[in-house]
Amino acid sequence: MKLLRLFPSVLHKFDNPNPQLDKLIRLIEEENPTQKSGNWDEMKVQTTKGNLHLNPKFNFLTDWFKSCLEEYRKYYELDCDKLDIAVCWANKSPSKVGAGHHIHTHNLACVSAIYYITEGSPTVFYDPLYTKGYDQNEILWKKNREIQREVLPEPGSLILFPSWLPHSSNPHKQSTPRYTISFNGLPTGEVNSGMYGFPMAHITLNHYEQRIEIPEDTP
Repeated sequence: MKLLRLFPSVLHKFDNPNPQLDKLIRLIEEENPTQKSGNWDEMKVQTTKGNLHLNPKFNFLTDWFKSCLEEYRKYYELDCDKLDIAVCWANKSPSKVGAGHHIHTHNLACVSAIYYITEGSPTVFYDPLYTKGYDQNEILWKKNREIQREVLPEPGSLILFPSWLPHSSNPHKQSTPRYTISFNGLPTGEVNSGMYGFPMAHITLNHYEQRIEIPEDTP
């Protein structure tokens, strides 16, 4: 695990020892990623449903995701039984159309992730305090004043970051599609030990997507 220190934020990077990228692209295409709405460039990204973590076909990857989440939990000594995947989906930016994601955060999540399957346009992370000087008498720094940083996709690498960190992806104009998988993680089980001998919360995920029925003859 490597640490990428951006602004006052820390990103965690993991490299998959067995990424099986061609297999993963085939499985994503079987999920029929589609454009959800809008015609402007930022909405041309195609996505799957958010239940890939419930599909046994993706277990070879999501099991590794869960091991990365556990390493993340132990690193920060988070007071919960585990970090679990709440929603997981694939993104496809078609070639040469300039598809990208506008700046956004992942509300109601604890930790979020981007898994790079191909090369392509970079992900852009923004200083969460970049607005702190708006309408104020701020004295700008002459150096080391970067309000955004780019992370180039490395196929087979996973980036974990706090869900409140603003991010986007630049328009993808390369001749081959850009594939990624994203997910959000939440604490589950006993969360935040209390002074009275019981946890402040006990959380169980109630998956909003129905579990996928896989035919018995599926290899």
